[in-house]
Amino acid sequence: MDLDVALAELAVAPVAAGAPLSVHRLDNGLTVYVLEDHRAPVVAHSLWYRAGSIDETSGVTGVAHVLEHMMFNGTNRYGPGEYDKQMQALGAYANALTWTDYTAYTVEAPARHLGAVMALEAERMTRLAIDDAEFAREIRVIMEERRQSTDDDPSGLLFEQLYATAFHASPQRWPIIGWMSDLESMTADDARDWYRRWYRPENAVLVVAGAVVPDQVLALAQTHYGVIPNEASAPVPTRRAQREPEQGGTRRVAARAHVPTPQLALGFKAPRLHRAQPGGTAEQQAIDEDVFALAILAELLDWGRVLETAIVRKRRLADEAWASFDYLMRAPGLFTIGAVCTADVTPARVERALCDAVAAVARDGVDEAALQRVRMQMMASRLYRADSVFEQAEEVGRLAMLGFGDDARAIDARLAAVTAAQVQSVAQRYFKPETMTVAVLMPNDDGGDDADVAENEPAPSRVGKVGKGEGTGG
Repeated sequence: MDLDVALAELAVAPVAAGAPLSVHRLDNGLTVYVLEDHRAPVVAHSLWYRAGSIDETSGVTGVAHVLEHMMFNGTNRYGPGEYDKQMQALGAYANALTWTDYTAYTVEAPARHLGAVMALEAERMTRLAIDDAEFAREIRVIMEERRQSTDDDPSGLLFEQLYATAFHASPQRWPIIGWMSDLESMTADDARDWYRRWYRPENAVLVVAGAVVPDQVLALAQTHYGVIPNEASAPVPTRRAQREPEQGGTRRVAARAHVPTPQLALGFKAPRLHRAQPGGTAEQQAIDEDVFALAILAELLDWGRVLETAIVRKRRLADEAWASFDYLMRAPGLFTIGAVCTADVTPARVERALCDAVAAVARDGVDEAALQRVRMQMMASRLYRADSVFEQAEEVGRLAMLGFGDDARAIDARLAAVTAAQVQSVAQRYFKPETMTVAVLMPNDDGGDDADVAENEPAPSRVGKVGKGEGTGG
């Protein structure tokens, strides 16, 4: 298939081939998305709450994730462990996820058991029982999870250090799992308060995907969720956006960990995507265009193997290299690039090589064929996701949590329309020392000084001039 034809089809394709999406709102405020896909007699039921780590306050970081655990530890009707037993009896699989912007509870089940799944989830929405003894047991489990996923995991530790250093005011600086000191001092009342404030139908979105029809889903949703009252007397808390102060200079942090060679991550402040609205300002529209171009640049650096080619294959400075940019968030985040150094190569040298790779894009632009390959990969990823009702439900739920609802097609079309000139332009403008944070992990047994991390580091103007051909070779 011709690439332009394929991309044109992507721009108008539904969320999944032949799968109509309908949106409804119950009287109590619960929004219901129904995605029909009758290829298999299964259903994905996902319940999303607009409550994540970004909504927490200092002193109780991690409470959103703690409550996620407690949601599996008993209600007024079911004791600890009974929820899992009920799901197993239905032939269903249940899981959950806490993220910066939301907490989601997902179930995959035979379609004929959708009503039973809803009954169990509605019970957890309204009648959760947080027992002091169960909380004390679970918080110890979570502290051990933190040790394994962050304290003793190089990748987790690296990103925690990066975000905690890059952000000073924004709650983006807090780890989703929470600081250990907050977990140690957290009480069952903290979890109960979080539950009362956020876990309500008017603060939730239900997504049902699979072998269903909207009328059936709405009838079941009304039966199980529609009877839950909207707590008008105690509305959902208003979120106050915290504006991150301008950075004004490169920030650096170094830590030691059980790693064989140094690892590093560079984070650059980057905007988030806003939902297109009539009457939007020209400035906002320009920022959103930049967001899509940055997303494509991240794919080129990572999927397109620009970083891997530049510093792994050609120069042998790193064992692996990567790039990442999450633009679907409620608060601005980071565009990150990073690498694992090869033996006897300093982080400072790899840092310069990473900057050089971005500088080359800013100076020389990107190869049109490489851009087309990345766009085709993104289209293929879309088609693969459509094969799973679970991934369909996950995508719809995440977009709904961030205010984009059923805008998946529009987002894909905007990504597909990004040009090489736009990618080069953002590479020239966003990768500046004033917005850069560098996090480095050094081996525990390294006898060198932490100053080696910044040995011969780039001059402050170096990254900011990548579009002017002033990058240096390795």
